[in-house]
Amino acid sequence: MAASRLSRRNLFGLGLGRLVEEHLGALDRSGAGFEAPAQADTNGPTRRKEAARKAWGEGDPRALSARLEPAAAHLLEVCGVARGQRMLDVGAGDGNLALAAARAGAEAVAGDLSPVLVERGRERTRASGLDVEWGVADVEALPYADESFDCVASNFGVIYAGDPRRAVAELERVVRPGGAVALTAWASSGLMGRVLRLAAERDDSVGPGARPERWGRYETAMLHFSRFDDFEMLDATLRMAFDSADEMWELFSSPPGPLAGALRAGADAGELREEFLGRVAGETCERTAGVALEVGYSVVLGRKQVAAGPAPQATINQRKET
Repeated sequence: MAASRLSRRNLFGLGLGRLVEEHLGALDRSGAGFEAPAQADTNGPTRRKEAARKAWGEGDPRALSARLEPAAAHLLEVCGVARGQRMLDVGAGDGNLALAAARAGAEAVAGDLSPVLVERGRERTRASGLDVEWGVADVEALPYADESFDCVASNFGVIYAGDPRRAVAELERVVRPGGAVALTAWASSGLMGRVLRLAAERDDSVGPGARPERWGRYETAMLHFSRFDDFEMLDATLRMAFDSADEMWELFSSPPGPLAGALRAGADAGELREEFLGRVAGETCERTAGVALEVGYSVVLGRKQVAAGPAPQATINQRKET
């Protein structure tokens, strides 16, 4: 699996951080599909969160979850989770990351906004014979004590938070000094970025903050992870194989697939399917039968500062790995 790494170490000392944050905030607001609300909607975030809580509990997540397992294993490796460490899986779904951590000997805790997914995760945990502590948890207000985990991570979960900065602040709050905060995000310029933009175009219930397709941009990830002394972003690829185009469409359009919300909002299924197939056509790979997709994603990693000290000289390093 080819990967590229971008890293940044403490670019935010001596007042420079605020200037960069303001610049990146303006850059993020200029992204495709952003529209400022005409007036403040104080009840909007609550309504959207309740809708998300309900939506994530619909359908059967197992087919999608199985295809995301390699990314969970990669995320766990990047975090360096070891036996005896305490790890939190946020936006856990039915538990890919938490179960991988438990297999590695970590003390695994898993939380998700959806009570239905939490129960599914408990059932999956019992069936696996592993030990994972499950609970309902909102990433923007985590029900855990300060500095109570060695690692806090999310496999394609936190990117759906309505208030990304608040969510990342919560991840930082519950991780110990020196601990890792990490998440996976779909590549903005890749296949899933195009699919997520299609979903946003067809679903007007999506709030201005919940734009998961933007997390795969280095500028956006850096904006949200600017609070960390040490920040990295690694690019990788998932291969998803299907027996047919129909099976591929079913995965993407059925809950909890990324296009399920657009269909729920009233999008025409036939038109949406044709648009979807057109956007993924360039990403299909040859195989003996059926179709396969190469789906780009990134791991975003930050480490919480151990102790305050003088800010080092700002540097930005880039290197390629294969």
